[in-house]
Amino acid sequence: PQTHDLSWNFCPDIAQGDSPLIVPCTVQYEEAENRQPMVRPEGKIVEYDAIMGMSRIHWVCQIEALNLPCMNGRVPKEGDVLYTFGEWWDVFKVGRSGYVLGTPEAVGYRFELKKRSEFTPDRKVDL
Repeated sequence: PQTHDLSWNFCPDIAQGDSPLIVPCTVQYEEAENRQPMVRPEGKIVEYDAIMGMSRIHWVCQIEALNLPCMNGRVPKEGDVLYTFGEWWDVFKVGRSGYVLGTPEAVGYRFELKKRSEFTPDRKVDL
């Protein structure tokens, strides 16, 4: 999470050598269907969308395994940056999913991801 308004500040900070948070997930992405080219006066811009699902227990266990106090109790949120398909993606929307029948207990997260050609998500991690 960002702690001040001067720069991007992430935990884990992989640009500074921290281990990345690696969590198994499922991704639904088909470039032909999800590619959105736009031609504007300033040039051509292309965006791609994808849907990702992740188990809540995998998220929590990985935070505990890496001993990341800055992530304790934190859930995924809009503005996070993820690396999948060999590219960085912005988390556009995220919410809980997969509820246990008859309870408010969610077992996972559902992400809507966006890959932009104009403002690339990797600018945030400064690699």
